[in-house]
Amino acid sequence: MDDENEPELSELPGYLDLTGDVSPGMMGETPEWFTNADAHIMFILCSGLTLSPSIIAENTDITRVTVSRRLSTLQAGGLVEKVGRGKYKITSEGIYLVTGEPGVDPDGSNSAEETPD
Repeated sequence: MDDENEPELSELPGYLDLTGDVSPGMMGETPEWFTNADAHIMFILCSGLTLSPSIIAENTDITRVTVSRRLSTLQAGGLVEKVGRGKYKITSEGIYLVTGEPGVDPDGSNSAEETPD
């Protein structure tokens, strides 16, 4: 296969550049203490994965030390939770902040759906 015919990463469908000064848009109202780094972290965790600060840092332009500090702040704010040694996942409150969708659980279910009588 010829590499000349391979599309650039930025040309692929669904490509999202999270480098530089670009900040993912949050659909919910952000707290006063919320930073650009927090937006990047929340966007990545909104994928539903449980990740370590090192993995998050490898996929952003944020240092591991900053990611660790911001995760502690996000945890205190109820937007992420620590699940095991050094691993974090987003909470339903965090998903609401990113998506603006109320009642979405981190496991992907919608708790706002009505149950049959």
